[in-house]
Amino acid sequence: YIRTNICVITKIFSLEDVGTFFAANINIRNSKKKWLSNLQSEGEVIIDDGAASALMKDGKSLLPAGMIGVSGVFKIGDPITIVDKNKVRVAVGISNFTSTQLTKIIGCQTSEIATVLGSACAGTVVHRDNLVCTENKGE
Repeated sequence: YIRTNICVITKIFSLEDVGTFFAANINIRNSKKKWLSNLQSEGEVIIDDGAASALMKDGKSLLPAGMIGVSGVFKIGDPITIVDKNKVRVAVGISNFTSTQLTKIIGCQTSEIATVLGSACAGTVVHRDNLVCTENKGE
């Protein structure tokens, strides 16, 4: 048994055809987005129309300047729901800040975050790589 496996492994490394190859049909990016969209939200960030457009149409990250409110209590790394001013779900993502920190930086420019919070930290509330927009804003 062991000798057979060694022979097969040797043939594989020699680039010989051995057996049948099944390529994975997985897109890592899509898998992450699917995972993100199914997370249980720990809180909510309310954003203005400009931020909603930047997320949904332009695929941008969420910046503090676009926030107009925060609800719930959450930690860095927790999933949050992003809603527009009418409380319609726009996206879900992983927060780079605590809810307490976000409350302090609502409407701030990225360059002001370190001054307001007293320490260097992330420049985005939710980075676009950790965010998934709802496909149909009405749902």
